[in-house]
Amino acid sequence: MKFLLGFLLTIVCMFASETDTVVVFEKLIITSSKSEKSLQDLKMYCLENRTIRTLQKKHHFRLLLEKFGEERILVIKPIKSRDVRNTLLILLSSKFENIFYLKYEEKVLHKSVVKNNIEIKKSSWITIIELQWLALFLLSIIGLILSIYSRKNIAKLGESQVNLKQEQKKIETDIDILGNDDDL
Repeated sequence: MKFLLGFLLTIVCMFASETDTVVVFEKLIITSSKSEKSLQDLKMYCLENRTIRTLQKKHHFRLLLEKFGEERILVIKPIKSRDVRNTLLILLSSKFENIFYLKYEEKVLHKSVVKNNIEIKKSSWITIIELQWLALFLLSIIGLILSIYSRKNIAKLGESQVNLKQEQKKIETDIDILGNDDDL
């Protein structure tokens, strides 16, 4: 029994290790800005605007030039919530004409918490749901084995009870025989 529990603990530890995850974020793209000067203008605008500055401190998004094919475009990423995205769209659309958002995937080496409708996909073949089914399967096997073990013990108790009753009857008959011998 101890061997079985040790084996199951080993299996659970193997599958419980952290796996790489792919997290879906959003990024704002400003297509009208393609140069370092545009990036510096955006950074200055964000520093001057108190709302954008506080959002950037709180949500840690970056302003950068990203290569897209042969072009470079101005990108604000990662945006982790719709509220931040919509606020940035409203605040930046007055300064930049062509601004839109896209979803993109980014690999994360540790488990992330799902907040504000961020989708998390496991890059491994085993997901949380599969782990739950595996745990249920292992628990059912353990329950089955324990049930069989307890049934065998109950059967042994039944046999020993029958044996005790037989021995009790034998002892009672021996006592009756001894009692009858004393009467003579």
